Amino acid sequence: MNLLWRRALQRALLMLMILSIITPASAQNPNITGRPLAAPTKGTEWVDFRQDGQPVTAPVATVISGVNAAAGVTPSRSYLRHVANNVFQNTAISTTLRQVMIKTSHVARGDITAIALLEANFYINNPAFAETGSGSPLTVHASIEYPKNTFTELKWSGNANGTVADGLIGQSDFLTIAIPDGAVFGVRRLITSTTGIMFKGAYFAAQNTFGEGAVGSTTTTPDLVMGGTIDDSTPSPSISHPYGLVGFTKKPVVQAVGDSIAAGAQDSVRTASGDYGFIAQALGAANIPFINTGVASDQAQNYVKSHIGRAAASRYATDIIIQYGVNDFNAGRTAAQLATDISTIASYFYDRRVWLTTITPRATSTDTFATLANQTTHSSNAQRVIYNNMVRNGQIPGVAGYFEVADQVESARDSGLWKVNGAAGYFTADGIHPSTAASLAAATAIQTSRFTVSVAANDNHGGAQVAALRALTSVGGGRSWVAANDVCEVKRPLRLPLCG
Repeated sequence: MNLLWRRALQRALLMLMILSIITPASAQNPNITGRPLAAPTKGTEWVDFRQDGQPVTAPVATVISGVNAAAGVTPSRSYLRHVANNVFQNTAISTTLRQVMIKTSHVARGDITAIALLEANFYINNPAFAETGSGSPLTVHASIEYPKNTFTELKWSGNANGTVADGLIGQSDFLTIAIPDGAVFGVRRLITSTTGIMFKGAYFAAQNTFGEGAVGSTTTTPDLVMGGTIDDSTPSPSISHPYGLVGFTKKPVVQAVGDSIAAGAQDSVRTASGDYGFIAQALGAANIPFINTGVASDQAQNYVKSHIGRAAASRYATDIIIQYGVNDFNAGRTAAQLATDISTIASYFYDRRVWLTTITPRATSTDTFATLANQTTHSSNAQRVIYNNMVRNGQIPGVAGYFEVADQVESARDSGLWKVNGAAGYFTADGIHPSTAASLAAATAIQTSRFTVSVAANDNHGGAQVAALRALTSVGGGRSWVAANDVCEVKRPLRLPLCG
């Protein structure tokens, strides 16, 4: 079929679709399935919709307009984004475990009116640092705990259990629930696999102080999704946090891309929300939702080679902070090579604001970093200095700006040594990772006022859109967003594994 005939057919199908979705929700064509894109979008991107099992192509603005009309509401500028904290990228797998019961704790960053769970079926392997599927589908049974000891089951296309294909990201149905800004809520997940259970690594154990915990088994584990005691007396390395908790919000959302420093390694939990690491500390103080995809020991050059799953999380963010460098320099990369890698990574997020940080020092010490005299800077410090000056001088393309983190923890600019106060381990215990004191100091460099979004004063929080989404996706066998190809943004098919 030539292009003109195909476009004519698409227009005819589009008219049928529009006529269907602008009718009242109770009279909608039950064969229409699909979801509008995560915003912000320009409105001109073409997306795939489905009617009677056949693909229909239309501008996203047309689709969203139809969804709003179906709900009988005025369009809102609240967008589908991440709405909480304490979500992470898995970095390891236990091939002996087959089932794990997990509870995690989160803080609502803004009023939540509806929420959906994202579950990722991939981890970052070591030493290749490639995004790697678990080797089999995951079965997920999950609930939201709010208020305390009140559990509401999450559904997956109307079912109690969801299946996430190997290497992909699954999304639950939206749950209508009122969780006020700043409230602590829990997520319980029973995850079953035939090949192994993924978790986020020994650096990042469960925060049992905040009621997190996990219990696993090589065979079967009790299903405590809807209540019951999960042992949280000892932090477990086999903890896996959600990949995302999404809803409608007008707030900015930040995603961190980087190494263990971005992830918050060796920082103690300092706030009631459980935030750790200087990026999380800064965002928590400003009540900004945060997606943490930092990976211990990772390098920018590795991310360039394998990144699609982590880049997919950016559709729920407005801003990206790239925090790579220490491991790259340790591996012998030059400042110019790192700058090229960082610019390449920034290009993956062309429709988001991208920020850099200056890179903190790497050193050794004979007195556990109690004094400057007994510190020796790393041999790569000259390259770090060159790179930091490139960042400061705006010489790396594709970024909105930078945050001066190094000056907050370094004894003097470019010295390559950590600040000291005479106490062992004051600003670092290993010469690589900031301590809690250093993280709190570095957090002051993250100017959260630069994370802004423009919204109209009379915007609501998207509750009507949620109702429209539920109406459209609860009929015709609608499936999990990322695991299906109901709606895809065709201008980004190589970055986002959403159209498979």
